[in-house]
Amino acid sequence: MKTQASHNWKWTGPDGRNYDVFDFPLTDTDGSTLILEMGIDVTDQKQAEEALMASSRYVRSLIEASLDPLVTISADGKVTDVNRATELVTGVSREKLIGSDFSMYFTEPEKAREGYETVFSKGSVRDYPLPFGTRRVYSPMCCTTQRSTRTKPEKSRESLPPPEIFLSRKRPRKR
Repeated sequence: MKTQASHNWKWTGPDGRNYDVFDFPLTDTDGSTLILEMGIDVTDQKQAEEALMASSRYVRSLIEASLDPLVTISADGKVTDVNRATELVTGVSREKLIGSDFSMYFTEPEKAREGYETVFSKGSVRDYPLPFGTRRVYSPMCCTTQRSTRTKPEKSRESLPPPEIFLSRKRPRKR
């Protein structure tokens, strides 16, 4: 406390609880330095953060396990996330895909734009054939800033109907 600046540090008590500790230097009426120390128990917050991180890793593993390209986009049509399958289909890295215009990956960009705008206004689009690049791919897509999953049919890829895009908006849960 030689600098007379406040300090913040972490401490785990003997009971295993986690504390965020703040030290504030004060000057007493006689000129001596005093320290006001305040510890806030952040154990529950830390456990919640760890659970959220574990959940995020689990969700990411589910998204990455999909053989189908999965893309999330913002309301203005910018790609916000993709899985590895999307990188393989497009031949473009995740870093370059994120932030790019979703509709530019389709042979009919305006139709792609209309599709995701419909999703954001009405909730979903079904039976909306949308050629991807120079070939058609089976591409379930989700237009939202949150991740969404889709149950895959219990059929082999060869028995699936002609590839087309499926757009849907994940609605927030009611609490």
